[in-house]
Amino acid sequence: MKCMNVILAMLFVSCFLLVPYAGNTQESVAVNKESGTEYRAALDLFNNNKYSEAADHFKRAYELDNRNIDALFAQGFALSKEKKFKTAAEILQVLDTDPKHQKALKLLPTTLASAGDTEKALEAYDKGIEEMPDNYFFYFGKAVLHLQNEMYEKAVPLLKNALEKDPQNLSIQEKLMYAYSKMGRSEDSYAIALKILDKDENNAHARIAAADFKRLSGQYKDAIEEYKIAAKNIETKAYAEHFIEVILQKLEEIEIEKEYQERQKNN
Repeated sequence: MKCMNVILAMLFVSCFLLVPYAGNTQESVAVNKESGTEYRAALDLFNNNKYSEAADHFKRAYELDNRNIDALFAQGFALSKEKKFKTAAEILQVLDTDPKHQKALKLLPTTLASAGDTEKALEAYDKGIEEMPDNYFFYFGKAVLHLQNEMYEKAVPLLKNALEKDPQNLSIQEKLMYAYSKMGRSEDSYAIALKILDKDENNAHARIAAADFKRLSGQYKDAIEEYKIAAKNIETKAYAEHFIEVILQKLEEIEIEKEYQERQKNN
């Protein structure tokens, strides 16, 4: 599996869209003209990847009208895009006037995690779960942090909860399969792999899980076929080819043992 930081990054970029005055938990609030003008200017900068300049304008928009909570959130988002995670997290944590701001609830834990503050990130995910218990995002994000820290037993129930909220989500299924594999629960990992392969037969990580299960259960020839498919993917190629060699050596040892036993019978 790739580093779990990649998953955090995917969570980070996939859930946020800046739109003018987009109320998250309340009806949209009309802000004064000056704040609105500053906000739109910031959006133009943001959409042109000028995040540092955009952050300054978002800050100004909020100062002009502190009802413009989305400007405060957007400032934190822009700073996050600049990888100024610590500063962004500090800004996002001051959204006291709208503690149910959905986008801020999602962005804060991923920003804290990116800043290296795992403990506060976990707390922020818990806050998200409390406010939005039916949203898979928070269970999944918290589980990813546990996986990153090799705390697989803690990750599994969270991933199960996430999967209940979004049963067709392949990313959740892959992480649960991975957690089971790392815990030595190859049969459980294999069961999920079969579900994934039913939808995506070229999923290399699911092929690895299937191959591992078959190898460990003595289905060597079937395992080789699974590893051969996984070896076509650059991420799993080295792992798959290694175990193909391991199995071929095992099969050779079995054949030598059989020949030895046959000679013993004939002597």
